[in-house]
Amino acid sequence: MNRLGGKGTALVKLMEAGFRVPKFFIVPVDAKLDPDEIAKSIKKLGAKKFAVRSSAMIEDGKKHSFAGQFLTVLDVAPDKVMAAIKKVRASGPAMSVIVQEMIYGDESGVAFSANPVTGALDEMVIETVKGLGDKLVSGKVTPETEIISKRGHHTGLEKIVLKIEKHFGYPVDVEWTRKGKTIYILQSRPITTL
Repeated sequence: MNRLGGKGTALVKLMEAGFRVPKFFIVPVDAKLDPDEIAKSIKKLGAKKFAVRSSAMIEDGKKHSFAGQFLTVLDVAPDKVMAAIKKVRASGPAMSVIVQEMIYGDESGVAFSANPVTGALDEMVIETVKGLGDKLVSGKVTPETEIISKRGHHTGLEKIVLKIEKHFGYPVDVEWTRKGKTIYILQSRPITTL
């Protein structure tokens, strides 16, 4: 794992492969927090609000994911990003921080390229909630769950998830959001329960 942590490394790889990821920058684990540099990076993204997410060195590996165990701060105004970075950094050991453009999705969720409950590699599972996905990740709402065969023709989110699985070479757990007709990938990690 490098200085960007599991989640950060996966986001960079997704972006480089051409997947639609909200604009972001990463504060590496050992980087000093330079207010001027952070302000420049925020301005460069040009967003009105941000999601500030953890990317720990121990997070989102093939054996352990630690999903939802470290802090994420949503809906952060530009002048509050520095404070949010400090809070996220303090939420766990060896913590890089992702500052990502906040996307206010019409619906959001988690998609698994294999069935994490049964272990079936020929099935995809898509969980969906209205609005932001933080309600789903925190367990506050029960999602609409769809189990889909990986055989046959796929479009939209299903097709994207299969492409991500192929890109990484292992079954993935993908957080996503849809705004209008555009699907954004917020993060991807290995499914650790298989």
